[in-house]
Amino acid sequence: MADISYLQNEDLGDTDETVADKDDEEIGSEAEDCSSDEGVGVDGDEGGGADYPSALVKLQLEAASPTIFNRQMVGRVLVDIFRNAVDTGIQLPIEEIMIPIGKIAADPEATVRSELVEQVPHVAMICEEAPNRFRHVLPQHLLGIVIKYLRDDDNQVRKTAQAALLVLMERGLLEKEPIEELICPVVLELSFVNDPSVEIHTGAIALMCKMAPLVGRELTERLFLDRFAKLCSDDIFYVRKVCAANLADFCAAVSKESIETILLPRFIDLCTDDVWGVRKACAEVIMSVSCCVSLHHRQHTLAPVFAALLGDVSKWVRLSAFQTLGPFISTFAQQFTALAYNQYGEVVFTNQQGMELRYNKLSYSNPRTLNFCETSSFGCLSRKYDEYNDKFEVEFSPVSMVGSRNRDKDEDGFKPASESTVTEESGSSDDTDKFNPFLFYYISPDMPLDSDLVEAGRPTNSENGNAKEEAPSLDKKKENQPVSNDSVNNADDDVSGSVSVENSSQLLNDTIDVRDAYDERKNINQNANGNSGNKCNAAGDNYQCVVPQVLIDYFVSMTETTQVVQTDSEILQHCAFSFPAVALTLEKHNWPLLKDAYLSLASALPWKVRLTLASSIHEIALILGEDLAARDLVPIYDGFIKDLDEVRIGALKHLATFLKVLRPSERCQYLPRLNNFLVTDAEWNWRFREELANQLLEAVTLFNPYDVSKYIAPLSLHLLVDKIAAVRTVALALVTQIISHLSVDEALVTALVQELGHMLPRSVKWTRRQTYGILCSQLITNGAITADRFSKEMLPHLIDLSWDTVPNVRLAVARTLARNVATRGPEWQGGPEQAEAVKTKLKHLRQDVDRDVREHAILIRTQ
Repeated sequence: MADISYLQNEDLGDTDETVADKDDEEIGSEAEDCSSDEGVGVDGDEGGGADYPSALVKLQLEAASPTIFNRQMVGRVLVDIFRNAVDTGIQLPIEEIMIPIGKIAADPEATVRSELVEQVPHVAMICEEAPNRFRHVLPQHLLGIVIKYLRDDDNQVRKTAQAALLVLMERGLLEKEPIEELICPVVLELSFVNDPSVEIHTGAIALMCKMAPLVGRELTERLFLDRFAKLCSDDIFYVRKVCAANLADFCAAVSKESIETILLPRFIDLCTDDVWGVRKACAEVIMSVSCCVSLHHRQHTLAPVFAALLGDVSKWVRLSAFQTLGPFISTFAQQFTALAYNQYGEVVFTNQQGMELRYNKLSYSNPRTLNFCETSSFGCLSRKYDEYNDKFEVEFSPVSMVGSRNRDKDEDGFKPASESTVTEESGSSDDTDKFNPFLFYYISPDMPLDSDLVEAGRPTNSENGNAKEEAPSLDKKKENQPVSNDSVNNADDDVSGSVSVENSSQLLNDTIDVRDAYDERKNINQNANGNSGNKCNAAGDNYQCVVPQVLIDYFVSMTETTQVVQTDSEILQHCAFSFPAVALTLEKHNWPLLKDAYLSLASALPWKVRLTLASSIHEIALILGEDLAARDLVPIYDGFIKDLDEVRIGALKHLATFLKVLRPSERCQYLPRLNNFLVTDAEWNWRFREELANQLLEAVTLFNPYDVSKYIAPLSLHLLVDKIAAVRTVALALVTQIISHLSVDEALVTALVQELGHMLPRSVKWTRRQTYGILCSQLITNGAITADRFSKEMLPHLIDLSWDTVPNVRLAVARTLARNVATRGPEWQGGPEQAEAVKTKLKHLRQDVDRDVREHAILIRTQ
């Protein structure tokens, strides 16, 4: 049975109301009342038969019970009745059954109503299994209950009804007609309710947003879009806040044109709202919105506004913005050519080779940084996506926009085009025009720009004489709104604190789509006047034009002590977690921009930050390649493997992947240091040794047989005799792989097999003798040893162990002889004398005093 309880707990609105626990007195009285119904099951009799009249009587008794808890059971009894009817094929008198249901639907107790509506999706899904008999039950009898409870006075009943409605829509149990004619009008009606209770209003708005992706683009744009747009500019701040928090859901449901002409202007207004809580909600969803707009608007509209949020006067806005900064930067990545939600709610990433990567169960309006890793050239990308079908293409239509939040805007939320300060780059055949593909509103850094680079990035023709000047830095104070340290601190807790947005851009009425042809873009540029003001950042001999540089500057500043003190120490963790995504977005030739920040994080005081970095350093290595990894990452990795065990385990988990990136010469430098991983702060930390065995198993083939024999084989023997069985299990696979790898060198493999024969079967510890029997089985099964070598060097020891006094040892021997030796050709048993010994030992083991040994010895007869 599906469970919708998880949806009830989801915050559809801004409310702190929770469900109270059941009263102990109700539970006690329920027990007394239920005793009167003893012997009457849902199926009608004590034997569990399918006696429907008794089930109907139970339903009626529960509905008429004076005990609250019994009335709460009506919905569950209804589920059982339909489940039994579908399974047995019996007919049900629906009208008669719905009489007690109608009575319970009007019950004065909120918990009874809530329990009833929670069971509606379960009944509907059961009825769908027998559509010829029960398909009419939902639209004719149950849907009305759900719709009625959407208007219920109790908040929990409303939330449960909303959750039930969403489940019905997600499962496709509702037709378009009742959704359009019955449900949507109610949701719209509730969005107009001016009730003293905040939950009714905000809950309806949130429900509208969550319904939008489910009802489809046509209904959403026709019924919901205009109303939602008006709500985004409502006078009540908590209405604007819930709109901001759920705006990404609408973006995933409507067309690109609707996003860029209606929703995006509203979002820009919300980002510059007077209430810090609204701005904070915008900072939390801006990445989701970014994935729904074109590259042009992502760069020219969202980036400047997001930069303002990063410098907001409220600490909480800044903290949310910094938490989202890395994922937002990752939306500029060119490695993926398409992002979209499919019909299953999965985010689909499409790379340049056409490969699709999927991630399921994402929350539209609660952006959490997701570590999406693929062991390929893409590296690790930490991001969350909403519906987005655009290609990541180079934008050749530079537009720089400047503006500020103003209530006196046109109906779409923006000033008329004549009032907007807009300049576009004029056409030019100079290569510098094409060299700057990503143009954005640039905020100058503290240090002056290199004059040569500035001049190289600017068009030189005379048509650009009216280029506008560069905007002031976010660090500078507005002349008409000075901000002192005291006022900044006070504004953190002030709900009505204003935000200073010096560089908020306005959306052009005539938007430029990134999918337009290059010629069309060029024509637009040729018809425009002025300079875009865009500049690329120099990184060595390379130029960073992928992401607005102001965002990279803010991202790097997350590792600075000043920023940590002013915002929160949590931003270090957010920076470390998002680092692979940002590095992948900028690509390796822009690594100098991030290198210092990475070094700072690697030496951060909080060990969790270092753990996060250690856990993803292999992804950074994949992005940078062997040259940069050897130069910049190897020293950092060396520090991680000497760190606390909590940090070392992060570096150890991807040791093999990190070594694969390095050249053989740098790779071999780690071999003498592998022994250090055996030393831990606590001996009971056996998972550390288990992970070491796993990583060595993956790394064996990276080294030549001599190095494996000298460095890895001794480690494997140490792990093979570990006290913990889980460690020994992985070590068995490791030793098997090592013997297979050394098979090209007769001397090396012989020495290892002989050492195993001396160390394990003659040990005084029975676990080691047992391990030898299991090892023989794995070597044969995996083809890691030849028949001649096994019969001469390992079989004699195995036969000797058949007399062991420990049953577990004899069991391992019996299983190996029966399954792996006797079932193969005579070459595995050596000469006739040894073959006869195998036969005799099996016969003896089939008469063993231990039952398990006897059973494993006779398995040969059943194969």
